[in-house]
Formats: sequence, structure tokens, C-alpha cells
Amino acid sequence: MRFKSEIFNLHEKIYESTAKRAQELFGESSKDLQSYFKEQKKISAREFEIATHADIFNKIENSDIIFIADFHTFDRNVYNLEKIILHLNEKQLNFTLALEMVSHNNQKYIDSFLDNHITELEFLELINYNRSWRFPWAHYRKVFELAKTYNFKIIALNSRGSLNDRDNFAAKRICCSLERYSEESSSQVSSSLHKIIVFFGELHILPNKLPLCTQNYIKNTHLEKINITIIHQNIDQVYLKLKSKNIENTIVRFNENEFSIQTSPPWIKYDSVIYWFENFTDDPDFNIHEYIIEKGFKIFGGSTIQNFQLILDEILHSLKLDFFEKDKLSDFDLYDHTNLEYVQTITQTIKHTQLKTFFEYLLSQGLAFKVYDHKKYYSVYYSVNRFAHLAGVHLFTLLIEKINSESSKISDNCSSAIPSLEGRLIEKNRSKRFLVFLQMTMISYFCTKIINPHRKCDMYIDIVNNLKLPNSKLSRRQKKYHIMAISILDNNIDINLLFKDHSLQAYYEVTKIIGKFFSELLFEKMCNIDYEFSVQFIKTIFFTKIIDYDIFIYIKDLLLGDNEYKKTHKREF
Repeated sequence: MRFKSEIFNLHEKIYESTAKRAQELFGESSKDLQSYFKEQKKISAREFEIATHADIFNKIENSDIIFIADFHTFDRNVYNLEKIILHLNEKQLNFTLALEMVSHNNQKYIDSFLDNHITELEFLELINYNRSWRFPWAHYRKVFELAKTYNFKIIALNSRGSLNDRDNFAAKRICCSLERYSEESSSQVSSSLHKIIVFFGELHILPNKLPLCTQNYIKNTHLEKINITIIHQNIDQVYLKLKSKNIENTIVRFNENEFSIQTSPPWIKYDSVIYWFENFTDDPDFNIHEYIIEKGFKIFGGSTIQNFQLILDEILHSLKLDFFEKDKLSDFDLYDHTNLEYVQTITQTIKHTQLKTFFEYLLSQGLAFKVYDHKKYYSVYYSVNRFAHLAGVHLFTLLIEKINSESSKISDNCSSAIPSLEGRLIEKNRSKRFLVFLQMTMISYFCTKIINPHRKCDMYIDIVNNLKLPNSKLSRRQKKYHIMAISILDNNIDINLLFKDHSLQAYYEVTKIIGKFFSELLFEKMCNIDYEFSVQFIKTIFFTKIIDYDIFIYIKDLLLGDNEYKKTHKREF
């Protein structure tokens, strides 16, 4: 059995449990909603073919109305919308964005917000966001920021009534807008010069729902030859079919006018449903001010430890890591933003200046990390990816403890003289310090790939382009870290010399770039070979000892030896 097959079996179990849990939280659906679910299941079972980014972008460029599926609790769908918006802007194509998330009665507040006449907080309060929508604002904020930056309009589509009533109302509003833009485009019969992107719930954009309603309304206008494209996202059945054929995330095409972007495993979106139900519903004290401050996130419910333990157990099972003591595996605690003051207090007690500055940096950036000198792990908020990342850090911490324990038994020195994780981060030998940071990053990112294989990171071309592109958002310091990372990737450089006079932050940021890239390449290699061999290889590389320079060179030659790495880039979706 291949490593990929074993991971697929794991994913099926996770999918079944999260989907079941999400359905339980939804409860019994209305007949109206049941009919939409039934139609979705039927539509999703159709045959499809693999398409390319060029296929979908070409279709978007030549369409007048583009329906894109929203899964309200899942930020990945909005991220893909942003990609399409940026593409259309790059092609200098005119478009308007139509959103389900705001009621049509609040159109004036959208206009005022985009014109900077009201603040973000005023906008959210005026549209009564915490009652009218309540799905994480952090997901949608970027879309409004893009509208301000690139000066495109946003129109509100939501209304009251049955699902069908809402579809009909939205369709009428879309057609009225399209007709108006057509009249404004210098007597053009078709409005091909101005598009409308419709971001609406995934059940509504099924071909015979909102798109069909829109086509029916178009018949009663002077508009002709209106091209409509439907873009679904992350359909469960499509994911399972692709996985059974060992095809990774991709774009599929059902017919000439209908696609699906598959960029995430279905359990990740169901996890977002569970998260939302446990934190945003049935919360009479929900506060929009607090909501914004926390960037759209609140803490999990009382099962946080169990959620983390579940992720940890799945990673242990997948990699067959049976040599860690059970009591030590469960010896941890999790802290979130509600414990921030306590974590800050611990940080202030750090006597080593470099370490103290480093942990203050981790806190200030909202990163997930092991609390100094404690078996506690901190994250501002929790998610599947962050749980998997912290599980990797936890395993690396236990590995160091195991190595220290074994060393103390064969050494005349007392165990307290053997450096802990924090002690290894301030190794006097800069090369060893670099390798500790690198191993921790590689393990933690590899763990996230096991749980969420669709996770992406910057690949070689992205790392280089971050420096070259004129619109790069990197700070001067970040650019320096990228230059250091490229130097290590491309050359057999003296690590000790490279990091001379650099802070721990530099080690962290440089190894984050390299470590994620290495683990991405390694994960792909492991997925295409025998499972038992893959597991043994990962255990040998990651979980036998602290990586030394010889092992680093071996890993580097294995992953980068043929120079093909210089052609790698991050997936578009």
C-alpha cells in the first residue's frame, strides 16, 4: 500500500465523522432545504473531466455573469473569489460583485462604506451584521478592501422569503443591474464589457436554481446572448472521486459552462461549520466590537483538548509513531487569546534576552507556538491547521525529551545539563541552531499536510518572485530573509557565517520558508511510494535524532538534486 492510500483512508474517517457531526448540528432541515440538498446530491454525481486554470479563466473572461459558490463558514471559498477578482482586474475587465451576505435594503450602506463615508464598525452595525448574517466577517472583509482598492461596485442581493423566493429576487436584481450597465456601455446590445460576479450560497447556484431564474428574467429584457458560467467549490462527491483516482486538488468541468474548483478536503469546511455552531450560534452576548478585534474568530467550546488529541492521534497513527510514552503524549495544555495575559507574564520572566525578544515576537504576530519552559501551546484561535501544526511542535518537543533522557542514562553528566527545546534554540553553534528551527518547522508543516493535504506554501518561484515583483509587500527585513533562504537553497553556504549577528526571528523566518518548501516536496515524494517505506523514512529523518548537517545535506540533495525545484510554484487555487 502506498503512503497516499493510507492517508486517503485516514481522510475518509475524518470526513465521515465531521460530516456527521455537522449534520447533527444542522438538525432536521425544512422541506424547502431538503429539496435543494437533494438537487445538490444529484448534480454532484454527474461525470466530469479535468480542466486547467487556463480553461476556467478563459471562460470567466468570456462570460457576462459568473456564479461562484459560497460556503458561508469557510474562508477558502472567499479566497478563491479573491483570485478571480484579481485576475479580472489584471486583465482590465470591468465587473461588479453581487453578494448574498447583505440585504438589498442596505445597499446605501455598502455604497457609503466603499466611499469611506462610514467606518467598518459603523457599516457592520448599520447592516446589523451580528443578526442579519453572523458568519465570520473576517472572511468577507478582504473582498470589500479589494473593492476600495480597485474601485469596483458591490451590490446586495439578499432578501426574505423561501429559498426560491430569494433566488427569484436575486435574479431580478442581477438582471436589472446588467441591463443598466448594458445601457451605459455606449449602446452595446450585449453587456460583455461589464460582468457581474455573483457570490452566493452553494445550494443556490445549482444550475436549475438561481442561474435558471436569472436566465428566465433575461428573456424579458432587451439583453441577448448572455453567457453564464457556474463555478462550484469543493464538492464532496467530486473530492472523493478524485481521491479514488489519486488525483490531487484540481479544477473539474461538468460541461462547457460549469466548473468546480477543488482546493480543500470536505472535512475542513465541515469543521468550519462545527466551529461556527459551537461559537456563534445561540450566543446572546455576541458583541460586534469583540468580533472585529478578534479578526472574526472566537475560541472553541469545551472540547478543545479532545479536538487537539484527535488530530494528534491521527498523525501518530498515520506515521506509526508508537515509541512515545502515552502519558507524555497527553501531558499538555492549550492556551488561546483568553490566556494572553498569562502567556505574556511567562514571557516577561525569560532571563535570556534573545529568547525573550523572540517569544515577544511570536506573541505580537499572533503565531502558534510552545509556551516558554512549559508543556503548554498557545494560539490566538484554533483551527484544524493550527492544531496539526501544534501537534507537530508537541511531537518535536517530546523527541527532544526522549533524546535527552536517553543521553542522560549513558552520560556522566546530569540531565539538567542537556538542553531543552528552548536551550537548543540558543545553541552557540549557529548551524545547529538553524537545524533545530528547520526540523521543528518541517515536522509541524508535514503534520498539517497529513491532516490537510491541500495546504499550500510558497514554492521556489514564489519565493523568488516575492523579491522581484514591483508590487511585493515584503518589508526590507522580510526581503533579507528571503534572500538568505534562496542562498541556502541554491548554494552550499556557510550557515554559521550567514546567520552571524542575526536574531532568533531570522532563524525562525528563514527556516519557515525553507522548511515548508522542503516538507511540501517531501510529502509529494512520499505519496508516490510504498506506505511502509514512506513511514519508515519519515521516522528516520524526523523522529530518530536532531538533524545534523550531514542529514541536512542529504535531504537537500534528495529534494533539490535535479534542479527541478526551481520550476515549482504554488498552486493558483
